[in-house]
Amino acid sequence: MPLPGADDKQPIEHGHGRRIGWIIAAVQSIAIAAAWLAYVIAAGNDAQPAAVRACEDVMRKEVVNPATARFSDVRWFDDLNGDGRSKVSGNIDSQNQLGAVVRATFTCQVDNPPHGDLSVVSGEITGPGGTLTGK
Repeated sequence: MPLPGADDKQPIEHGHGRRIGWIIAAVQSIAIAAAWLAYVIAAGNDAQPAAVRACEDVMRKEVVNPATARFSDVRWFDDLNGDGRSKVSGNIDSQNQLGAVVRATFTCQVDNPPHGDLSVVSGEITGPGGTLTGK
């Protein structure tokens, strides 16, 4: 004779608990591997942030109101042509003479020697007022 209240309980199946444990362990392992890969990619080349900063510094000086310059969608390409130069491109928003915020696109070529300082070789801003080429 069953105990009172025992008829509404289901038996515990032990196989499902182990399977869920393996699934959780696999998901955690994948998450750890993805985080490690993202870290390696981001930290793998110190020239990337330096090239981006160098280009942004030069481009900031070229707009009408440098203090208002904000960069977005910035991309860095390392040595596309095999000439040791990186390319940086993106958008720059800044205020014009009337105080209106305008968006322009920019590109820079950055000399990236194996040992030594980075230098911006050329730069270009293209916006509503035309194209400004410098350096």
